[in-house]
Amino acid sequence: MIQRSARTDDLTGQPSPYELARRVCADFRTWAPQLGEAPRIEPVKESGKSNWTFRLRSPGCSWALRVNRKPDPTGVNREREINLHNLAARHGIAPPVVLSDPEAGFLLTEWISTPTFPSSAKLDGTFDGDGQSISANPLYLSRFLRTLHAIPLPASLAQSPLQVVRRLNTFRSMLPSDSLARLASHAQDEQLLHAESLLAEGTFTPVFCHNDLNPTNLLAISPADEKEPCHLLALDWEYACAGDALFDLAVAGTTLADSNADELLEAYLQRTPSVLEEQRYRSTAVLVTTLELFWFELYGSSEDFQVCLNRYPERIKRWAASR
Repeated sequence: MIQRSARTDDLTGQPSPYELARRVCADFRTWAPQLGEAPRIEPVKESGKSNWTFRLRSPGCSWALRVNRKPDPTGVNREREINLHNLAARHGIAPPVVLSDPEAGFLLTEWISTPTFPSSAKLDGTFDGDGQSISANPLYLSRFLRTLHAIPLPASLAQSPLQVVRRLNTFRSMLPSDSLARLASHAQDEQLLHAESLLAEGTFTPVFCHNDLNPTNLLAISPADEKEPCHLLALDWEYACAGDALFDLAVAGTTLADSNADELLEAYLQRTPSVLEEQRYRSTAVLVTTLELFWFELYGSSEDFQVCLNRYPERIKRWAASR
């Protein structure tokens, strides 16, 4: 366990992110006894909304250290998240956990030297000159999703599956009155209300879901043989729970290029989807797009919210359009 010290963040009274990273490095003999000295700390530019990321580097090896923001605006249960990350890692779809302490607020994993999964690149599975995957082939995503959704549900999750309409209404209820007024036209969009109605009436078999499969949370690992498919790993399991498989597909689909998004459902099912499956997929994507808008209003920066707001009508139109 990492020892506490007097160095704290001035606002929260908690250890600063860099101080916590320093403590983890100082304790390196606990988790990397092969090292002769502590790793050096390198901040990573692209950190999440609820965490900071550091790269701990030693000759020949590196680790990724995620330090949670405190207080956490999203109220995530970090102990539960680590347990679910470990579950996914045992099935080969998440980086192995090296060390974790939900009370102290950090998660240490192996560093995966690959860029995050691109959302709008080639469809044919080719690689660039450095050997990195530039593919957004829905076959890769669908293979990952089938592996994820086949993991047996832990008993702690099976009794409370995520209901996407209920989640949307929860977010809607959390919005302050001025936000509701600003988003009134979007929150009452005809296509959104239709999607809510369709999904409220439907039923689904709960499966293990990640629920935040945007490109920054996916790593595409290039195989040694370029003829082999790339392998995907997912990061940030904080929203993982039992849920509707279509929610994971819709989250991934909303960030893919149009042609790839349209093929993702068929690649996942390995058959032509039924009319109802197609309707539910597209309706779920409408709700996912709205959830994203509400999330940025609640937790994101004003700049991120405005970007999301500006693209909202076009994205809703795209998913609601008949095929």
